Amino acid sequence: MTFDLKKYYPEIYHHHVEERIEFIFKENTDQPYERDQPGGIPYRSERGTYSPLYIRRLMDLHNPEFFPAEKFSFRTLYDVMIDNSYEALLLKQGLPIMKQKEQT
Repeated sequence: MTFDLKKYYPEIYHHHVEERIEFIFKENTDQPYERDQPGGIPYRSERGTYSPLYIRRLMDLHNPEFFPAEKFSFRTLYDVMIDNSYEALLLKQGLPIMKQKEQT
């Protein structure tokens, strides 16, 4: 769907991408750190600097040249990306807490 939107409606596609990027940056930089709340998950302090990497990864997942749909399941790719994101963003002691929250 993303590829078709980009190909046939490039103006709408670019507007959508810009809005998503802005949303992701806002969520990653403006939200209070959970580690500062009781029972919160301990994140690395440089959480906001991870946003460009996350956005790039997300855009690459939608690129059929990198990940052709006939070879890669989007759900599997996304799950792997999220797991890697957790490992990049959380402090060592935060990983078990996140895994526990995922199971509930």
